[in-house]
Amino acid sequence: MSRPSTLPAELHWPDDTEEAAIQRGIAADAENPELTAAQIAAMTPAFALVPELREGLVRRRGRQKAATREPVILRLDREVTAALRRSGPGWQTRAAALLKAAVLDAGPQAVAITLHEEQAPAPFPDTKGKRG
Repeated sequence: MSRPSTLPAELHWPDDTEEAAIQRGIAADAENPELTAAQIAAMTPAFALVPELREGLVRRRGRQKAATREPVILRLDREVTAALRRSGPGWQTRAAALLKAAVLDAGPQAVAITLHEEQAPAPFPDTKGKRG
């Protein structure tokens, strides 16, 4: 069985030898056999049997009072986004924290951004009243 590409690197995935040992252990345990696909499909969720469980276990978030984040389009190098995505779910939140630490927490001296005239993007051409 091959390791899923979405599995975080710090989690252990059994190799073929370990997987074979696990399967032998499952087969040898007559009191706790592995469930079949049909048995799993026939199961009823616990929430359907005891609705009170949902109230205690499921948190519902209310509407956000004020936007705390702003959606932006940011072009990053492929290597950067690949490394962030490899870190698993929540990578965008971690990316925001990294940027925040670099820009806000480091202080203005550490993050001095100077835009020289020769680096400024060219303005859009004036197209008012002109038809192309």
